[in-house]
Amino acid sequence: MNKQIVGLSSLLTILACSQGKQPPAETSPSAAVRGGLALTLGTIPDNVRCVRVGVDPENDVLITEERDVAPGDEEALFSIDDIRVGAATIRVEAFDVVCSDIAGEHPTWISYDAAVAIQAGVVQAVNIALYQVGGVDIGVFWEDVSGHLIDDMEHLHPGEIYTVEGRSGDWFAANDGTCSQYPAPGDDVGFTTDAYEGQHAVTTSGGPCTDWGATIGFMVNDPDGTPMPYDASRYAGVRFMARVTAGSNAFQLACSDGLSHPKGGVCDEAAGTCWDAPSITLPATGSWEAYAVQWAELKPGGWSGNDLTLDARTLFGCQLNIAAGDVFEIVVDDVQLMESPEPIPLSQLPSFSGSFAKGFNFGNRLDAPNEGDWGPPLSAINFRDVAAQEFDHVRLPVRFSVHALETAPYTLDPGFMERVDWAIAQALLNGLSIIVDFHHYEEIMNDPAGQEARFLEIWEQLATRYQGLPDAVAFELLNEPIGPPAGNLDASKWNALLPQAINVVRQTNPTRLIIVDGPSWASAYEINTLNLPAGDPNLLASVHTYEPTLFTGQGGEWNDPAWWTKGVIYPGPPATPIEPVAEAMAIQWMADWFHAYNTEPAATNPSGPATISAMFTPVSSFIGINGYGVYNGEFGVSNAADAQSRANWMRDIREASENSGVGWAVWDNNGGGMHILNTETGEWDADALNALFN
Repeated sequence: MNKQIVGLSSLLTILACSQGKQPPAETSPSAAVRGGLALTLGTIPDNVRCVRVGVDPENDVLITEERDVAPGDEEALFSIDDIRVGAATIRVEAFDVVCSDIAGEHPTWISYDAAVAIQAGVVQAVNIALYQVGGVDIGVFWEDVSGHLIDDMEHLHPGEIYTVEGRSGDWFAANDGTCSQYPAPGDDVGFTTDAYEGQHAVTTSGGPCTDWGATIGFMVNDPDGTPMPYDASRYAGVRFMARVTAGSNAFQLACSDGLSHPKGGVCDEAAGTCWDAPSITLPATGSWEAYAVQWAELKPGGWSGNDLTLDARTLFGCQLNIAAGDVFEIVVDDVQLMESPEPIPLSQLPSFSGSFAKGFNFGNRLDAPNEGDWGPPLSAINFRDVAAQEFDHVRLPVRFSVHALETAPYTLDPGFMERVDWAIAQALLNGLSIIVDFHHYEEIMNDPAGQEARFLEIWEQLATRYQGLPDAVAFELLNEPIGPPAGNLDASKWNALLPQAINVVRQTNPTRLIIVDGPSWASAYEINTLNLPAGDPNLLASVHTYEPTLFTGQGGEWNDPAWWTKGVIYPGPPATPIEPVAEAMAIQWMADWFHAYNTEPAATNPSGPATISAMFTPVSSFIGINGYGVYNGEFGVSNAADAQSRANWMRDIREASENSGVGWAVWDNNGGGMHILNTETGEWDADALNALFN
């Protein structure tokens, strides 16, 4: 963290009223607040709302006046160039203004929770605090906290945390009843001026305790003294500064959620099944250290047998635990939720053998043109949700091509690659194998020869970057090669290119599992046109099984209108013939398909098991002739289909895959009309899960 002191006049310039007026030269902070202040912006982005803050001196109540400001509204602009982070000017983009004047008890303080633009477009968070004690201007402290502040300890309200987003909470200290502790359990927490930043930090000390030990912690959402869950799933974890001294040179960070906290209504405190919160052991060095813990790093506790993993959607709080027998002192400052995940060195990730039998596709996430374009961004909680089911791996489609230079040396964007690193780490931390899949490389489909060098160079970068990762990480060279009429990467061109790509990977990853999609959109019917090089036991052919597409793609807005006929069931025929959309009837093969669907019995109906059997016949033939295994990398069905038909079809695909010795990964497009997981709530399609695992 960085800290600067900015003159009081500079702050008042920033806060001056926006109608071209200058701040009074000799106005105290308190008087300025009572006179009314407006937070104005040096750079106006779209959709910004300014808040004018004032105090009604007669009623002593806070008054806020909201005002929308549009780009180009010059009357609302004031320079903030004199507040800088390093060599970069802060640009305030969003903020929450809080003013407090508690006469005779606490200093006047003004706090701004703001997003700021730093060099190269890196967005961080800034907390600005103005202190004025006894009429003496101490100055303005700003802290680059790179996250969402929970508590900077500067409010001096014992037992309360600094509030943002309408949250409130409290700090607490506790022990097992066998030792002395300052502060005593039930008393207000203690403050010290020996802070990392600003003027104050929270502290506790004591011991040794002889039963379970002692703790200091906070409830992140505690309105009116009643702890309540807080949805922290959009954050990656928690970060804090601490100076911890303990006899064992270690302490434990534990975070409670709706499953482990008594107020969650799930565990039984009387039976001893509460407070068994997921935790991690951290070093206690006796010096100020920056600690950053991702939710996924918190592992199940142990004494209650619950084996709980943290559900950040129902976060209650976190605490620093000291083991029995330790004399301890803990000082904590600047607690915050991390908006950006802390990178875990690839060399420190868990190592285990890969398992690719039952998988889940994170579609429409990192394969979108920009992450977030096609649904919610990928979050750590998504990996936890998948790991909590019976899946053993995830397939991660990634659109590397839009994040690499178009000309030599075709360098991949470092920032985007850190995001891919993070996704791989989340999988491994949750015990999931992962397939890194080169997805949506549209340029190579249209111009295979012109993109060959770029394709191979991108894979050289990927192979080099990930060469030290465990066998639980697999590479998929290219998703769904597309030949005529939609593309130009036909079987002959793909068969000529893939040995070169395999050789590039093998230079640095001699035994890594490489998955190779078959030609024609990875069609199961065309799998026998794929020529894999002989003598490499770590190759796996891949197919995608979406037949019958007029059932699986029905009503999908991602398809042409000809696929928009709804009400197609599986298995057919329907009790009452359906009328296809006009666009389908104008295409002969579709018209023929619907005629057969409406008239043929279940045994031969095109929307029935016979179609699935026909897909897997060439798969079995390929396995028998070539000796290579096959992987079913995608299958899924539109949410427009009825639930029972979806489950029937998924079960038949899954059973056909397993009966053929083929691992599989169900497709999920992130709420885009073909999904089984609601990534925002963590709710699963129960019928789909039953079809996949029972």
